[in-house]
Amino acid sequence: MRKQLVIAAAVLAVGAAGSAALVLLRQQPQAEEPAPRAPVVQTVRLEARTGPVVVTGSGVVRPRAEVALAAQVSGRAVYVSRDLVSGGRVAEGELLVRIDPTDYRNRVRQARAAVQQAEVELAQTQEEARLARREYERFQARESDRRDGPAGVDPDDYASRFVPPPGVSTTPQRQPPTVQPGGLLFREPQLQAGGLLFREPQLQAAQAGLDRARAQLEEAQIALARTEIRAPFDAVVRSKAIAVGGLVQPGQQLAQIYASDVLEVAVPLPDTTAILLPGLGGGETAPGSPAEAIIDYGAIDYAWAGRVDRLEGAVDERARTLTAVIQIPRPLTGARRVPGTGGAESGPDVQAGPPPALLPGQFAQVRIEGAAPGVHFALPRRAIGRGSQVWVVEDGRLRAVTARLIHTADDTALVQGGFAEGDRVVVNEISGAVEGMEVRLASAVEQDRRRPDDGS
Repeated sequence: MRKQLVIAAAVLAVGAAGSAALVLLRQQPQAEEPAPRAPVVQTVRLEARTGPVVVTGSGVVRPRAEVALAAQVSGRAVYVSRDLVSGGRVAEGELLVRIDPTDYRNRVRQARAAVQQAEVELAQTQEEARLARREYERFQARESDRRDGPAGVDPDDYASRFVPPPGVSTTPQRQPPTVQPGGLLFREPQLQAGGLLFREPQLQAAQAGLDRARAQLEEAQIALARTEIRAPFDAVVRSKAIAVGGLVQPGQQLAQIYASDVLEVAVPLPDTTAILLPGLGGGETAPGSPAEAIIDYGAIDYAWAGRVDRLEGAVDERARTLTAVIQIPRPLTGARRVPGTGGAESGPDVQAGPPPALLPGQFAQVRIEGAAPGVHFALPRRAIGRGSQVWVVEDGRLRAVTARLIHTADDTALVQGGFAEGDRVVVNEISGAVEGMEVRLASAVEQDRRRPDDGS
């Protein structure tokens, strides 16, 4: 037993001595600094684009024309159209409201009778003027005969031409002055002679009376026509405020309607976007720039084709935007179904009837075909840094490019600048990035990680 303990202690001593010798005799490794690792960047490959740029925006649908129908005469409503209800559709010229016309018809009859009476008075005055003219002409003829016969003898007295009466001189005398017609003929008040000639003032008064009667008849006919209120254009009824039997006063609003042939969408656009609309330099867009308005109905979207009509004539002082006005023809029936953006449909399609109508007050997304700026590129907006600087990776190193922004839509920016087809643009933020900095592509690093170990 004692011998075994001695042998074990000797083995332990030899092992400890060997371990100490190995520690003392080991070779110290040389200290090396770790190699710097290049930052990893995420990139997208650029693709060149040409053709028109699609300008996007949003706005509220509004009527092209909207009017409040109001009464111009008073009375009781005896007829109201069944179509005159909120949401009803009426045609141009359709009778909407009729006011009791009885009183106004009587006024027309009275005015027509007054015209006939004035016509009779004018005819009488004209006949009297003709008689006065004939009397004047006869008077002038008598005076002429008297001047041509013996002096002092009445030319109508034939006997006195042969046997002059006593005391009447047969010596020719100076001709008497010519009798001037009175002011009734020549409108000279200072020469009036009892109103015997032509009756010119009476003619004027009779003609004025006829004109006044005719004007009153026309006024009565207009008032009668105003008892019927008709639709000025094809329209949709927004609201109604009249019923059969209601008393109507002049100026009272009866209904509010808006034109149904064309609706408008006012789209505010920033300067950088509005510049893409053709014809902006001339103050208005080129006629017929295609556009469409899209309304989101959940999983189903509908689009209405339209065109750019104009740019409004002022800039919004607060938002600093220009407003493009898009006109949408056939808003009630021109909808076209497009794939929705509201997510996957759940359950059956409930839209089994005709498509919906475009209505004022709806919020619409608008797409406008803008100008063609030449070759340009699309990249994520997050790739553009301060000062419009974009980092491009070339041969594993960074190159800074200044981008000229053309248009932005959602998360995409359209740019021009020192880019080329296939350039890789950095889309993530790089701390301390400088020109010529070495970087590693995230796609290459991922491939290295997925590469199988060859055992070397």
